[in-house]
Amino acid sequence: MKIEQLKYLIEIGRSRSISSAAGKLYLSHTTLSSILKGAEKELGFPLFQRVQGGVKVTTEGEEALALMEEMYRCFEDIQKLSTVNALLTQPVSIVISPSIHSALAVPINQLFWEQESRGRLEFQIVKGMDVGSRLIKNSGNLGLTYFTEESQENYRMIASRYQIRTDCLYTDHFYLLVRKDHPLAGRRQISQEELQNIDLAMLEHYVASETCPVYLKTLGPDNRYTIFSNIALIRRSILSQNMAAILPGLAICSAPGDNHHLFKAIPLIETEQNPNTMYLCLLHRGAASLRDQEKTALNCIRNYFKDLKSLPALSILPDA
Repeated sequence: MKIEQLKYLIEIGRSRSISSAAGKLYLSHTTLSSILKGAEKELGFPLFQRVQGGVKVTTEGEEALALMEEMYRCFEDIQKLSTVNALLTQPVSIVISPSIHSALAVPINQLFWEQESRGRLEFQIVKGMDVGSRLIKNSGNLGLTYFTEESQENYRMIASRYQIRTDCLYTDHFYLLVRKDHPLAGRRQISQEELQNIDLAMLEHYVASETCPVYLKTLGPDNRYTIFSNIALIRRSILSQNMAAILPGLAICSAPGDNHHLFKAIPLIETEQNPNTMYLCLLHRGAASLRDQEKTALNCIRNYFKDLKSLPALSILPDA
C-alpha cells in the first residue's frame, strides 16, 4: 500500500463519507471507492461498513486507521526533515555592487562560515543603482550598495512600500588612488582642477551610476579613460601604467595583497558643487521574511561594520 493511499483512507474515516472525502481530496467518487476496495482486499478485512448517508468504521478499521494516522504523521515528519535540509543547502543570495563586493565578499563569507558550517553565500554583482531595484522586484532579500544622501532618502520612501528596510552602515568618501611616484602623489588633497590631463582607470558601473563621483562627470576631454571589470585590474593598471583611479575608501583599504605600500590614496576636496560623501547601506526585508541562514548573513554584515574601525588598512592613506 502506498503512503498516499493512507491519506485517502484516513480522510474517509474522518469524513465518514466516501463522497465527502473524494471532494476534499479532489478525486472522483468512483476512483476513491476503487482505492478503498483495493486496500480492503490487500488488508484482508473491511475498514468501513456502508450505511445510509455514508460509512461507519468497523472494529478492525478503528485499530487500522489509528495505526495509519501514526504512520502518516511519521511520514510528514520525514518530509519536514527533507524541507529543512533543502533550506540549509539553498544558498543565501546577497545582491551587491562591484566596489563593495571587492571589499566585503571574503570577510563576510568567513564570518558566515564560522556560524553556518553548512551554509553557502552567493553574491549577485550588479550596478549599484540596480541593487535596490532587485530587492523591490523580489530578486533578493539582502543587498549592499552605496547611496548619496539624496538617493538614500528617495529609495527609503519607495522601499517602505515593499517592506524593505534601509540601514546606513558606513559613511565613505572617494579618494584618488595612485602609485607612490605619480605626479600627484605628493598632494594631501586633490581638487577637480588637478584631475585634468591624467589617465583614469574606472569601474564600468560608475559610468551610469547615481553614486558616480561628480568629479568623474565633470572631467574634461583631455582625460583618457579605461574601463575595467574589477578593482584588482585597476590596481594592476595603476602599478604597470601609472594610471589613477577614483575609488571609495572601503574598497581601497580592504583590497587583498601585500603591496599597499606601493599606493597612495589622496582625499578629494568636497565642495557644494562636488560632494564627496556617500553612504554604504544594507537593504533587507524584515526578520519574518528571512530564512534562518539569511538572518545569520544579516548579522554577519552588521557585526563586520561594528568592528570596522579595527581594520589595519588605513596606513595607505596620506599621513596626517
